[in-house]
Amino acid sequence: MRRAIGYARVSTLAQKNNETIEEQVRALREYATQNGYELVDVYQDEGISGSDQDRVIRLCRYVQDRAGDFDVLLFTYFDRLSRDLFLQLFIEKELQKAGKLYLAIFQESLSEEDNPTARAMRQIVGVFAEMEKNMIVRRLANGRRHKALERGIKASGNLPYGYAYEGRGTKDRRAVVNPAQAAVVREAFSLALRGDSLGRIAKRLKDRGILNSRGQAFSRGALHAMLKNDFYTGKLRYSGEVVEGDQEAIISPILFGKVQAALSRRGKRG
Repeated sequence: MRRAIGYARVSTLAQKNNETIEEQVRALREYATQNGYELVDVYQDEGISGSDQDRVIRLCRYVQDRAGDFDVLLFTYFDRLSRDLFLQLFIEKELQKAGKLYLAIFQESLSEEDNPTARAMRQIVGVFAEMEKNMIVRRLANGRRHKALERGIKASGNLPYGYAYEGRGTKDRRAVVNPAQAAVVREAFSLALRGDSLGRIAKRLKDRGILNSRGQAFSRGALHAMLKNDFYTGKLRYSGEVVEGDQEAIISPILFGKVQAALSRRGKRG
């Protein structure tokens, strides 16, 4: 009996109907049973973008590690391998180097390795899959731009120290104040206005065991970036534009302006 490993993936960009992980696994098991394959394992990628090169590398390493356990890789459609045409062809090439066959169970006619027409059709399918991915990425970017510029909402990316996301993973995700961190931010601005150097402020925080969002001591560079960030005044910058954000301000615009003037006079000599 031919041995097979199944591959199932859903993307964070879009999940088509009947293409959940569970649906793909069920389809792979049914196909294996009906076509005389022993399905020895199902490799699952859940919620990871098809353009992720690290994901592709992990899949290829998995194929190498399990090379002695299977003869063919089964998956539902070619865009489950990747929506990026280059990465899709890279996976196919790695399977060929390992001496393994591959079969898209719902696109069997495109899976013939030695058929030039089938190969050309796979590449055409890959082009359209990549185009679809790029269109989805653009729609997501436009959505983030709308949130940022028209609603003043920071919808993605890392937040400055002093804030945290509320409602992560929902449409209502927004930045809210972290009270303990906000107190540190206010202290840093007050000390800078008083004339303390960045080095002295950093040492003061380190001596008290206060760490940044990554669990590290504040550097002079990190403090300088904090003191120059007008997000703390309620502003939001996106693609070079500045709007009023919906986040609560931690620092008043007057204090922020005074600190900028102090930094300009002193320079970043810390």
